[in-house]
Amino acid sequence: MAAALWDASTGAVIDLNSYLSVSQISEGIVLVQADGISDEGFIVGQYYNTLTGQDGAFKLLPVPEPGTYALFLLGLGGLGMGARRRRETEA
Repeated sequence: MAAALWDASTGAVIDLNSYLSVSQISEGIVLVQADGISDEGFIVGQYYNTLTGQDGAFKLLPVPEPGTYALFLLGLGGLGMGARRRRETEA
């Protein structure tokens, strides 16, 4: 069993273990169950450590895709250029 997320926009099931870092995987961490997702996008669930036999809770934090930052910066640049043009035409 593995923690998974269903992406309604694509209809795909995403294995949340694919978001673990190499170091977390080498430490034996396996996400076994996703229990919920908050309005902010935090995913909570249960993990199992295959090396120690211990289990516990996890919380995945949402991180915007790099494209989000690029679009944000592009939008800011467009606003800056528009404000500059407005000042030049008013002068």
